[in-house]
Amino acid sequence: MSEDKVVHASFVTKLELPPERVLEGAMGVCSEIVVLGWVKGEGKFYFGASDPDMSRALMLLLRAQKEIMERMDD
Repeated sequence: MSEDKVVHASFVTKLELPPERVLEGAMGVCSEIVVLGWVKGEGKFYFGASDPDMSRALMLLLRAQKEIMERMDD
């Protein structure tokens, strides 16, 4: 499937997408965002959050964990 036919949605996909496409899909949709990843070529962990309240970032991370765990059986 070509990338131009990929539909961004709020569910986990089994297709590998470039980080730029994921971030682009969130723009204008999300009121808050947490970004996790690996720094290219370094393997270091990257964390960024739009809200300075880390308890809110943790809430999003825990919600993401729940969503991912529920979909792992699919």
